[in-house]
Amino acid sequence: ACVNYARVVRLLRSDNGRIAGVVFRDAESGREIEATGRVVVNATGPWVDQFRKRVAAPRAAADLRLIKGSHIVVPALFDHPYAYLLQAPDRRVVFAFPYEERYTLIGTTDVEHRDAPGPVSASAGEIAYLCEVASRSFARPIAPADVVWSFAGIRPLQKEESADPSGISRDYRMELDRRYR
Repeated sequence: ACVNYARVVRLLRSDNGRIAGVVFRDAESGREIEATGRVVVNATGPWVDQFRKRVAAPRAAADLRLIKGSHIVVPALFDHPYAYLLQAPDRRVVFAFPYEERYTLIGTTDVEHRDAPGPVSASAGEIAYLCEVASRSFARPIAPADVVWSFAGIRPLQKEESADPSGISRDYRMELDRRYR
């Protein structure tokens, strides 16, 4: 079972103590529902450490860094179906590609997110940064006033010592917690 927008209440355990499923609360009805299986996958994205601490296996320290990425959408900057990778002066790479036929989607930023995961939005500084990078590469410069809309999300990345969020690996890691097999 893959369940979205539901809060796990507790893990189900077999007689030998192994994880055998979860009890979750349905967001619409409020009912508690059991889902059993041989494996439980924690695919909670930026909430993975919070879930592990609250329900599963508490660890001494979080092993993720939360990085906010923001994007802007502007009226089309070009009239072909190809994407661009733009090299910014700070050595970051920003993309620009056609979006919904009339727009160009430009992104992304990498900003450390130190708060709890939750709704985020592009900051004025991030919007200005993306406009500046795009303006260096396209014939028509853009300004924050040209932005039709913006959006942001939080990426859970592996904790690394890199001071620059852009330098953190985007590789994934799968862990099998054998204590609960």
